[in-house]
Order: sequence, then C-alpha cells, then structure tokens
Amino acid sequence: MRAIVRGRPRGNRPTHQRPGIGRQDRSGVPLKRSIILRSGLCLHLGDMLEREDMVGRSIDHDQLRIVLLLEGSLDMTYAGQSLQLNASRRGAGAASQVDAAMVSMAVPTEVQRRARRGDYAKRISIGAGGDWIEQSLRAGGVSGLAPGQFLERTLAARCWRASAHARVLAEQILNPPPLPETLVGLYLESRVISLVVEALAGEATRVWPERALQPAVHRRMCEVREYLDVQAGRELDMEQIARHAGTSVATLQRNFRQAHGLTVSAYVLQVRLSRARHALEYEGASVARAALLAGYANPANFATAFRRQYGLSPRQVRPGL
Repeated sequence: MRAIVRGRPRGNRPTHQRPGIGRQDRSGVPLKRSIILRSGLCLHLGDMLEREDMVGRSIDHDQLRIVLLLEGSLDMTYAGQSLQLNASRRGAGAASQVDAAMVSMAVPTEVQRRARRGDYAKRISIGAGGDWIEQSLRAGGVSGLAPGQFLERTLAARCWRASAHARVLAEQILNPPPLPETLVGLYLESRVISLVVEALAGEATRVWPERALQPAVHRRMCEVREYLDVQAGRELDMEQIARHAGTSVATLQRNFRQAHGLTVSAYVLQVRLSRARHALEYEGASVARAALLAGYANPANFATAFRRQYGLSPRQVRPGL
C-alpha cells in the first residue's frame, strides 16, 4: 500500500516516500504534512516554529481526533473547549505535563489554534472519520463500553500524559526506518492504529462516572510514573516503589491505575518492551539482547510477551526481516 503524502516536498524527494520530520527542519520553513493512510484515516505531521503571533481557525470534519505532542506547546480550542498541551524536557514539571489529547465530534467542529512568536510544536495528529470508526471499532461491539460512550457524545475531549510506548510509536512515525516504498504506508498505519487503540483503551479503563483523584495524589502518581520511566531498566519491587511514593502498596496500585489506566507492573512492562522494540528496530540489537533489556532471561518468554503487546514477533520488527 502506498501512503499519499500532501505537503511541501523538500528538495527532490518524492512526496510518497518516508515522511520523517527531524529536528533539522526547525531552522527551515515551517513543516506540515498530511498523509492519507486509507479512506477515513489520516495522519498529520507538524514541526513548526512560529515566526509571528497567530490565531488560526479551521473546521475539523473527522469524528475522532488524537493529538500527541513530542516537544513544545499547543493551545487549541474545539467549539469553545480549551485543550492546552505541553511537552517539556525531563526535569521540573515533566512528571505532570499533559501532552496528548483526544476529541470526539458528532458534527464538523470549529477548531482554533493560538500561538505566539517563538512558540514551537513538534506533533502528530490522527484524524478518523465516521465510516472508518464504524468499520474498525463498532464491528467489535464497542457500543456501550467506555470508548463507545466517548465516541457517541456530541463533543467530548480528554487530555493525559502520553505513555512511553505512545511516544516511541510517535517517534517511529516521524522517523521510520528504511523500507521499500510499498511498505511505508503499511508501517505508518500500523503505528497509527496502535496509538488509536492505546488512546481508546485508556478510555475503556476509566470508571464511568469517575471519582477524580485529589490534585496532590494525582501529582504524586505522575511523579511515580516519571520514576518508573527512569528506573524501569533496574530490578524493582512494589514495596520499593511504594516507599518512593510515600504510601502503601495497595494504595499505590489503586491510585496509579486510576491516574494512568493500568497497573504499576503493567506500566513497567510496557516501558521495558518499548525500549526493547526500539533497540531491535534502530540499534540492531539481537533478540537475546532485547530480551535482557525488557527484563527477560529467557528469549522465548520475551517473544511471547512481545507478541502479546505488538502482535508481531521480535524478529519481525528487525530491519530487513
């Protein structure tokens, strides 16, 4: 399948080839690209440094919009509902940053984006139309579940902090590995669908109606998540993590799941598998080496967990295989 890329080509590169947008584009013209993956499913890439204050308005005709910000800031409004995203570097404020958003729209909706001179945003945006959602999601009986409730609202929005896995997928979209031209679209679509699944799965884990965590507790759970991002490669036990959070194991598990949609153990495994996949795809790591990065002494057990997470074997994601 060939992805159709719309946007300003750079140099003599054909517009249907790899749509990477690396940091080097910041010094050039603002870069935006739209890629039609299939009917009803589009991908938009942006790497822009604003040269002047601006207020942009447009109409979003998709039923579902997912935005993931990798660096910088975004200030958007959907029909009067404000969404503010920030992706700072690790450090002060990084643990509590909100860098992902999902919007469901029953009708075409006016979108407003505001920016000041010098604002920078490196992001991906996924748009899914009603027909694609009907064919891809509702056939699985989503109606009546939390994702169904979200999608069936006239206007619904949610912001959260993207997982390590989601950020790896976004980086893979922005900088895909060398592939035959005919496989680029399939590669991008597989990552996009994984992001859609993760966003809607997060919606499915929410309790409706939901009793929100106290702000101080939520901040603490964000700090725990940041701690796990850094420490995931080491041996960890729940008592140690709970001590770091200043709470009991039972309270930690309950609050972490409510804040992030999955258990502490599941999150640590997700981070480790993401790092292992990155090593396989971009660092030429062997399956045995990737297994160790994910915390598995037995490559066969690693392969089972990897396939359960990604639907592919470790060997299938290695370049050239």
